[in-house]
Amino acid sequence: MLAAMSGWSALLAVVAAVSLGGCEERIRDCGGGVEVVISLDDPDLLAVAADTMTVTIDVDGELRQRDFAASALGGGVTSFTLDLDNAAAVTLGVTVELRYAGPGVHDGTTVWLRGVGAVEVPVGDQGCLRLDVALVAAADGDGDRVPDAIDDCPDDLDPGQADRDGDGVGDACDGCPDDANADQADRDGDDVQDACDACPDVADASPHDEDDDGLPDVCDPCPHLAGDAADADADGVGDACDPHPSVGGDRLAAFLAFDDPAQLDELVRLGDGTFAIDGDQLVITAVTSAAVTVASPLGLTGTVATTVHQDVVTGSFPWGAGVLAWAPLAGTEVTGAVCMSHEAGPFAASWPLGAVVEATSADRDAAIRFTFLDEGAIPPTAIGQCWADAASTGHSEPLGGGVPDGFGVVVYDATARFDYLLVIDSP
Repeated sequence: MLAAMSGWSALLAVVAAVSLGGCEERIRDCGGGVEVVISLDDPDLLAVAADTMTVTIDVDGELRQRDFAASALGGGVTSFTLDLDNAAAVTLGVTVELRYAGPGVHDGTTVWLRGVGAVEVPVGDQGCLRLDVALVAAADGDGDRVPDAIDDCPDDLDPGQADRDGDGVGDACDGCPDDANADQADRDGDDVQDACDACPDVADASPHDEDDDGLPDVCDPCPHLAGDAADADADGVGDACDPHPSVGGDRLAAFLAFDDPAQLDELVRLGDGTFAIDGDQLVITAVTSAAVTVASPLGLTGTVATTVHQDVVTGSFPWGAGVLAWAPLAGTEVTGAVCMSHEAGPFAASWPLGAVVEATSADRDAAIRFTFLDEGAIPPTAIGQCWADAASTGHSEPLGGGVPDGFGVVVYDATARFDYLLVIDSP
């Protein structure tokens, strides 16, 4: 077969950017043999192609390869003529390839444009045969002219292939474009990937961070106190807000940051007043008394805390705002323990109206925390003092009937804004 093809490779000649007519008009130019016509519908595809076009000619399994300037395709078509001078009928195959040349990280071996054609060539000078080879781009699902095989975001338009964290995942589809995370792991399934998820083990659809310490509330061991990472007993409640920091078993039963009006539906609203969530605060205006409790049933062993911004207290129930715990008694009555934000405290041991301390005449803010212990004791034992701008003690007294047990906040004859409501359930 080599003898039959003697001289064929030497006759290969390139004619760049020709305007092709019908075969009859080109027989004189062709002079017999085969005219190979290479075409590219969209010459703009050359912008990301290598400068070299590789042509491989296959004559019945015998291969010859030659490189040409890709610029020959600048007009969308080029051709060459080939006289095989064959002594027997042969099959002529032609493969044309241009490799991808960027942008992005690649090894220079990925084929970007490719075309294949074949024709049966009879013996001797049979006139002009034409073989068309149309170049087709590699698979490019997002149409950004980067082959899917090396596209750092194959499903997202990303022609620049930017990857500022260098993890092989393009910025256009990288869940953490500034933190290397080639595996794009998201073990809590919240669509925030682990590499940049402040709470990688807790789904945190809301990134709210009440204490601005960089940890979203959902995984903050004390979501209302910054610098609270220490947790000596490893129970998930930080030492700064754990009523039993060395014992274990406490849990954050509820934390409401009042950043979403829908959180009103998570509270049981009681008494004579209005309730709203506004400006990341729970706003309660009580005509006489009004309260909210966490809707989920809880025992009376635990801690409740808030920060309250309280208006001037006026009226016949001048006690201001506080935290409370309620539990059922026999029949329909409940008992409660209350910790108020009064400057003057402490409260009297009993609760006739005459024992109420004098109301303050100025606005004030107070951080209130109170721990209610000894579940089962009726009324519950109230231990400790408020975290407030002035000392107060607890006050235990039946508070009325038909109230679910739980923890919450209460307002008497005032308007108060609560930044958050924290409930810790204790064993």
